[in-house]
Amino acid sequence: MEKSRLHNAFTETAVYSVLEALPQEAAIIDVTGQIALINRRFAAYFGLVPSVCSGRDFFGLLERMFSMERLNFIRACCRGAASTGKSVSFEESRNERILKATINPVRSFDAYASRLLFTLEDITEQKHFEQKAVAAKLRYDLALKLSRTGIWEIDVKSGKGIWSDTTWELYGLDRTKHEASTDLWLSIIHPDDRAMVLRLNESSKIRQPGIDIEYRITLPDGSLRWCLARGMTIRDDIGKAVRYLGIVADITDLKNAEAAITESELRFRSLFEDHAAIMLIIDSDTGSIVDANQAAADFYGWSRERLRSMHIQEINTLPAAEVKQALENGRYSRQVNFRFQHRLADGSIHDVDVFSSRIRIDQKEVQYSIIHDITNKLRIEQKLKESEELFRSMFADHCACMLVVDPETGQIVDANQAASDFYGWSINKLRTMNITDINCASAEFVRSDIRQWDDLKHRYVVANHKRADASIRNVEIFAKKLNIKGRSLIYDIIHDVTERKRLESFAAIRLNLLEKVDNLSVEEILRVTLDEIEQVTDSSLSFCFFVSKDQKELSLQAVSTNSIAVMSRVKSELYFCELEAGVWAEAVREKKPVIHNDYGSLGKRNGLSEGHHDIMREMIVPVIRGEQVVAAFGIGNSHFDYSMEDAKWVAVVADMVWDILEKKATEEEFRKIEERLFQSQKMELVGQLASGIAHEINNPLNFIQLNFAAEQDYFADFLKLFNGYRELAKQADFNTSGVMPELEKLRHLEQELKIDSLLLDMGSIYIESQRGIDRIKKIVEGMRSLSGRQDSVNKVPVDINQTVQESLAIAKGEYRFTAEVETSLERLPLVSCVPDEISQVIINLIVNSAHALHS
Repeated sequence: MEKSRLHNAFTETAVYSVLEALPQEAAIIDVTGQIALINRRFAAYFGLVPSVCSGRDFFGLLERMFSMERLNFIRACCRGAASTGKSVSFEESRNERILKATINPVRSFDAYASRLLFTLEDITEQKHFEQKAVAAKLRYDLALKLSRTGIWEIDVKSGKGIWSDTTWELYGLDRTKHEASTDLWLSIIHPDDRAMVLRLNESSKIRQPGIDIEYRITLPDGSLRWCLARGMTIRDDIGKAVRYLGIVADITDLKNAEAAITESELRFRSLFEDHAAIMLIIDSDTGSIVDANQAAADFYGWSRERLRSMHIQEINTLPAAEVKQALENGRYSRQVNFRFQHRLADGSIHDVDVFSSRIRIDQKEVQYSIIHDITNKLRIEQKLKESEELFRSMFADHCACMLVVDPETGQIVDANQAASDFYGWSINKLRTMNITDINCASAEFVRSDIRQWDDLKHRYVVANHKRADASIRNVEIFAKKLNIKGRSLIYDIIHDVTERKRLESFAAIRLNLLEKVDNLSVEEILRVTLDEIEQVTDSSLSFCFFVSKDQKELSLQAVSTNSIAVMSRVKSELYFCELEAGVWAEAVREKKPVIHNDYGSLGKRNGLSEGHHDIMREMIVPVIRGEQVVAAFGIGNSHFDYSMEDAKWVAVVADMVWDILEKKATEEEFRKIEERLFQSQKMELVGQLASGIAHEINNPLNFIQLNFAAEQDYFADFLKLFNGYRELAKQADFNTSGVMPELEKLRHLEQELKIDSLLLDMGSIYIESQRGIDRIKKIVEGMRSLSGRQDSVNKVPVDINQTVQESLAIAKGEYRFTAEVETSLERLPLVSCVPDEISQVIINLIVNSAHALHS
């Protein structure tokens, strides 16, 4: 028992000694994770000593080093090693260090793994060395691959070899299908190069220390590849070749480049010798002409041999120092160009452009110069420059407005200062604009109009152009197609004809009104004028108000045709209004035009009546006579802002119309005066005629009056006699029977004639006849009064009702076939008047009414 205990203690001491001797951290644990032994290196990891660690939970200590997830992984590894009896290792990165953990099962005599040896080794440096080695190998392989260089080794006796991956790739062979050997190598060499390769190969066995062969191989796709094989012969002690060791490189590109250089040199020589351009090759150091082509000899007038003996300083007219500096500039620049003056053999001086580049000939750097004679070109350019300067002076500095337009796009290519001043945009801004930005017509119409230039050389156009301030101007354009530097452009000269057009419109309006003034009313004249103003100012509303003499009221006189259409519901409300506030009152008060192009923001405007058309812009122009405003014209809703020029034009038209209206009113008043004068003259003639007629009527009237008075007396006597006979006849009825039949006849005749009624009517007839005679006398007296010769009359009390009845009776012949008259006369007191004058007035009313009904 004691012996066994001593043996175990010895064993643990021996194991501990082994653990301490290990260069890495080590610990022996049981399958549950309890520490049996641990060396000082590992215990120090946890800040402990080995004696303190024995019997402790190993995984509990590891919690300081690993996360819980990683700790579970370590437990699983320990269980796996214990159960399988196989070692387990893994690497762990911690604090920029790489640790390798190894778990080895420790077997007992019964082969059961009762314990585990856990070692922890810092392999950071080892890993770094491994990474460097891998990186170095990668760089080496990459260098070989990029340089397309392979490594090969051949055994002389067997002919078998070793080829690197790059070698297989260069030869285009698959190493899995072939074995590297001399025979395989010779099989892919081009037949034309195979004999040469074999010869060199045999000689390298005997005497040559090295191998340096250029050959072609045939790739599987049939293409050729140039290869360069360089190597050394490894010999045995007696000098016999044993192995070949070397490299192989792809020199196909190099060979192609050499061929290209050779071909380029041939081509250069051909181009240099036979080219029509003037060419010189010049030594950059000395300036001597190395070579010259035939074109140079023809241009300069010296032979090629003579040119080769000359220096460039003998040709260039610049001082020698400047020529040398130019050569130096060419030395340090790949390509340079100069403009010089070269002297020819005949002494003439030509302007030349020299284009030089550096080339190498026979390992020496020289300048290859191509010379262009630009003497004529400069002369043409100078003339063109003078022409352009002339055009520029005619274009840029001209006071006329000018534009240059691209006919394909409508883009404004150029504009002069006059155009900038006219349109209100800078020249640079105009150059970014399109003609559709200026022309008021639709873009489609403008583009269609521009397309007409395909078949035109020049044309005349009238258009409306907008300016930067949104004003619209009438312009006439004189356009011509020009070819400038191979480009077709339209050269426009633009005249502002707005004033002329407005004067033409003014003249047309005036002529139109003068032609129609006799047939139109004042309202119609104003309406025609307002319609014309709307058309010229591109407006849709217009009014004309007359201003009262006290300057406090407006009375609507006319509105335009368009305004009637859109404002018929509120027209009646506008006939009269007081001038208290608003734009109308402002225009009347200030006695000058008032313009509001943003009517909606106007604070002092009056509210619009219901149904009134919305107003966006408004312009009020007063008409002034003397010190007072007599009328005001209101124009509204133009598509563009109104300007003072618009107001001035409307003021001129308004003044002209007012003059026409004043003239019309004067002529109307004159006509009325003439009518009154004519009536007066006519009445004078009538008076004279009436005086004569009255005189002529008066004589027979006196005769009738006298006879009528006698007739009345005679009838009274006859009536007495007749009544006496009637009494006598009544008495005869009772006394005389012989005359009865005759009396009966007379009585029957009395009854038939209604003699009693007749006698009564005769009284009325005499009365009416007397009245008629008296009326005739009054008419005659009236005619005398008309002629100014009547006697003075006195007023007397008159029954007006009776006068009315008498007047109706006298004028009955005028109305009996036209109308029926009913009278409803109230009792009136007698009126003091001249009865004949009252009667004449009533008769005139009756006659005029009858005539009116008849017509």
